Amino acid sequence: MCKKVKLTSKRNKVYRLLEDEGNSILKTFIDKEDMKRELSILRLLHGRNCRVPEVLKVTSDSIYLEDLGDETLLDWYESIEKTNADSILPMILKLSDWLEAFYDTLSSSKYGNYIMGDVNFRNFLIKDGEIYGIDFEQCREGKIEEDLGKLAAYSLTYDPMMTDWKKNFVKLLVEQLSMKLDISKDAISSEMDKELIKIRLRRKKK
Repeated sequence: MCKKVKLTSKRNKVYRLLEDEGNSILKTFIDKEDMKRELSILRLLHGRNCRVPEVLKVTSDSIYLEDLGDETLLDWYESIEKTNADSILPMILKLSDWLEAFYDTLSSSKYGNYIMGDVNFRNFLIKDGEIYGIDFEQCREGKIEEDLGKLAAYSLTYDPMMTDWKKNFVKLLVEQLSMKLDISKDAISSEMDKELIKIRLRRKKK
């Protein structure tokens, strides 16, 4: 017997399937092109040992994926800030390593200069202390510093916004991303500032 538990998703229908032989994630797509892109990128990344969920099964409009659990990078981020912990560098290094593997894999494929696009902390899961990326339907052509700037901007604007702890986190994050991906801190900060303006405008409209 299979039990379906609906999961949060803005663009598609996503469920956790609870079965006797083990759990899996069912993702049903509204847009077939989004599904085609995500499936292709998932298989590419998994084949190059970049941590992503394994594709278990594919139907005409759905992908069945390995269930990596519930802990998102955002869960970790909010939890560690509440304890005012300063042991943040190991996770930042793991995130930087994952992003490096992601960009390197795509740059050596037909996707060339594609970026992740949606770098919301909810699109990264933590399992056994390691970071996994999920949700690649929004991947598109762009510059890496766009992703990194968005990542930094999101880091600052999760509730509560702009705390001293978050500012310290972002400073360290930008430093490590700059070194790991060989992109200037100024380029990342410039994209961060652009995204912060967009975030303010979106929230004002709401």
